[in-house]
Amino acid sequence: VRNELPDTRFVILSGHDDFALAQQAIRLGVSEYLLKPISPAELMQSINRVAVEIHNERDSAGSDTTGIRKQRRDVFLHDLLSGSLAPAEIFAGLGEHGIALVDNCYVAAFIKADLKGYNLSRDVGIAEIIQRTASNAKGVALEWNKGEYVAIFQGEDEASSVEQARHALLAMHERIADEFGNAVYSGLGKAKDRLQEIGQSFAEAENAANYALFTGVAQPCLADQAL
Repeated sequence: VRNELPDTRFVILSGHDDFALAQQAIRLGVSEYLLKPISPAELMQSINRVAVEIHNERDSAGSDTTGIRKQRRDVFLHDLLSGSLAPAEIFAGLGEHGIALVDNCYVAAFIKADLKGYNLSRDVGIAEIIQRTASNAKGVALEWNKGEYVAIFQGEDEASSVEQARHALLAMHERIADEFGNAVYSGLGKAKDRLQEIGQSFAEAENAANYALFTGVAQPCLADQAL
């Protein structure tokens, strides 16, 4: 296989808990060495990790047009947040677009930047801050509408995923205010233990962001605070 398809990645699923075999697999360049029994979720997480590696290598090699790739990625995320994707479509899309959402809990955030007047460099700068801050917090973000952004964060459990997202939003608020002087209003939905339920968290986050804007509180607003 390596001779015919040198870019192929290998994942070994074995019932042999033998360190020598795992060492040999590493020497042969195997991407993952998994021990049975293994749950379907763990297997999909492993496959997605490998898919992200392939995506990143292709990205660095410039094998696709950046604009088209970003557009397809954003369409996938939009469909994910709208709740229109089946679990198999979600896993396939994560791998195709190199999105590493493979933790136990997920939470959506809705961000509204108070953009007054036309200023392209400011708007691009704000978008970059949101994208970079989300990425640094193991999340992913996209522009939803003019001046509106959505981010998906993840964590080991409900508390850690919400807290990590809240810290990321606070960092966004501070950086945007410091660099551009623009107010930011944001909301956080409730954490979900299945990615196919992220649409519910998204709806809660949008409602919380609208509440923050209505009350004039430029701090992350939790879903329970907007009831």
